[in-house]
Amino acid sequence: MAEQANAVLLSTGSYLPEIIVRNEDLTQFPKGALPLIERWTGVRARRRAPDGMLTSDMASEAAKACLDKAGFSPADVDGLIVCTSTPDRAFPPTATKVQCNIGMQMEQSFAFDMNSVCSGAVFGISMANGLIRNGTCDHIVVIGADMYSRILFEKDFTTLPYFGDGAGAVLLGRDPDRPDAGILSTLMRSDGSRGEAAVANMNGVMPLEDERSGYARMDGRAILDFAVTAGSDTIQGVVEDAGVALSDVSLFVVHQANINIITGIADKLSVPSDKFYANVHEYGNTAGASVPIALDEALEKNMADRGDLIALAAFGGGLSWSGSLIRY
Repeated sequence: MAEQANAVLLSTGSYLPEIIVRNEDLTQFPKGALPLIERWTGVRARRRAPDGMLTSDMASEAAKACLDKAGFSPADVDGLIVCTSTPDRAFPPTATKVQCNIGMQMEQSFAFDMNSVCSGAVFGISMANGLIRNGTCDHIVVIGADMYSRILFEKDFTTLPYFGDGAGAVLLGRDPDRPDAGILSTLMRSDGSRGEAAVANMNGVMPLEDERSGYARMDGRAILDFAVTAGSDTIQGVVEDAGVALSDVSLFVVHQANINIITGIADKLSVPSDKFYANVHEYGNTAGASVPIALDEALEKNMADRGDLIALAAFGGGLSWSGSLIRY
């Protein structure tokens, strides 16, 4: 395989479960508290996976949508990376189930999981870019898929209202006809010293103090402060590394955790907020699926043309943060 400087964004796809849970449907919480959900985060509704659906099911649907849009055969995909913190099981990897579901060539392709929580898909894009640039692969599908409805305590007002289920996918590969296109720069960072700000112990080997301690929990204020700084610094970093200006970027797609984080990043960078795509009000925080779902929707709405610059940034548990600058 010949080396190519940049992996090119060839296609995107997404999947959202059909069940919609609106704020007013969360009757386990006091009625007077429900307006706070939208006021604090912008979330008005979220999607919930039905009983029996698995993370691999959502990931497979997103991958199929992505490949179908490009008219690309799953048999021609060399690698599959599923970025999730809610895998089907501890093992085998959720990615190998998706590999089977979508019809990739067994024994002639690879599939593995990554867990960097809400930063996952952007970490995965960076890793796929490296594998394509060094000649290991020609085409890789990166999927972000999470089903947090399975790891949230039903009566925890600090977590349950703010998350939703979903999956998003991107197809990265070679395009010799567009040598200037592709991923121009990437960034991956983590700070384990602050890892306790967001935790879920349900499927780990750490002993549980009680049943509730297994569910996801987080320090909302610590995450909010971290996210605005990490998000803005990440975007600034990938833009400077590529040798372009912030004003050259046409579209910003950041992790959809909270509308106040998104506007906070825009303000800190002095970038018009209408350049930032937002769907957090419809889907809530879909964790590792957040950025690829938002990217797919933004491109479907023609918010970027071929040749435009797109900046991606994500941040989450770990603590972790990651970014990419893409010439579309």
